[in-house]
Amino acid sequence: MGARVVVDLRAYARGAAARAGIDPERFVRQIDQESGFNPEAYNAQSGASGIGQIIPRWHPGVDVWNPEASLDYAAGLIASYLKAFGSYRKALASFNWGSGNVGGYTKADGTGVPPWNGERTTLPAETRRYLDVILGEGWPEPGANPVTVTYNRDAPAVFQNDPWSCAPSSTRWGLEAVGR
Repeated sequence: MGARVVVDLRAYARGAAARAGIDPERFVRQIDQESGFNPEAYNAQSGASGIGQIIPRWHPGVDVWNPEASLDYAAGLIASYLKAFGSYRKALASFNWGSGNVGGYTKADGTGVPPWNGERTTLPAETRRYLDVILGEGWPEPGANPVTVTYNRDAPAVFQNDPWSCAPSSTRWGLEAVGR
């Protein structure tokens, strides 16, 4: 009887992420949050199974109990959500909350459920915590919501649009220091 080769699952997850074209460290945090890298993890409430916490009835064709197959599948799934939704926050919310909840869908009775607006406060608490762990508290993505700040030389410093400043006097000092 042959012995199973022990695989460093964190290293394998990084490789699966790289092959799928997603951020390896972010994917490791995701799998750590999903299962703690336990290939035998099981959630009786949702049916999510294995290291990637894949729900077999929604994703037939993947052996959720094979950690390498589960990691490859989960990485590919996140990559597809990232391509479809354009941001990690929406891709990860899709994995946790469901892609229909993120992208919107039509119910059997014909009523539409609108897509998620991308705001933290409109997510279920579990999904907010999930994103906090993986993306960081409050999960601002670099470049996700850029703020354009334009200095108006005709307006007093106290009326400048300066969300990056802690006080109008600092703004005035900074603008005067660079010669307006």
